[in-house]
Amino acid sequence: MNDLTGLGKVAESVDSVTKELRQLIYEFLSPGTKGAGEYIADKVRYLRFMNSVRAMQKAKVILESMGVDNVHIELRNLVPLIEKCSLEEDDTLIDKWANLIASAVVDKSFSPSYISILSSLSPIESLVLDTISRNSRPIMKMGIYQYYGVELHILVDKSNCVRADLVGVLSNLERLGLILRVFENEPALMFGNPPIGTMQSELIGLTPLGGRFILACDRKLEVGNGIPHIDLSILSTEVI
Repeated sequence: MNDLTGLGKVAESVDSVTKELRQLIYEFLSPGTKGAGEYIADKVRYLRFMNSVRAMQKAKVILESMGVDNVHIELRNLVPLIEKCSLEEDDTLIDKWANLIASAVVDKSFSPSYISILSSLSPIESLVLDTISRNSRPIMKMGIYQYYGVELHILVDKSNCVRADLVGVLSNLERLGLILRVFENEPALMFGNPPIGTMQSELIGLTPLGGRFILACDRKLEVGNGIPHIDLSILSTEVI
């Protein structure tokens, strides 16, 4: 009987993808946890296989370009990485998942919170976050950190996001702990709680968490692209 519905081809495709996903999972598992491979594969079997495969393949390319051979990831990070990235359909965010997987391999300070943060971002929220880091200017030093910020009208222009939508986007980024709000031209630089977008002196910048998260999701970025960082000149003159 002819496969008029095409189900046979679909089944073959799913089976092929499942095998590829299993192989990729095994490559990222450390030797002591190989037995968990079947568990992980079963757990994600009914999720979006192709998205997981795409992200993990891209991660392998990134790691190969870095000369990294040992690609093992802690089990507690590998499972949610596979689950969460399998649900993503946006190409730009899949690229970020690939970078995050690579970061889980090479960064000793990798935080599991990055996984839940990335899974909470919409494409426009991710775009605005990138726009903040790429268009910020130095605004202040607090403790040992140099902070950066960008005016709201620049965010509106660079992100092609209408102001009303931008306010909602920034509210979620603030809720996730990724951005901070600073008010210039006041009696003193200050943090505050006025509604977003109501003061002309308001600037939006990344928190240290936001900066580290962006770096983890883009291996090509370097500190200085609007990323809060420790000012070594302060370290040389102040006792911590």
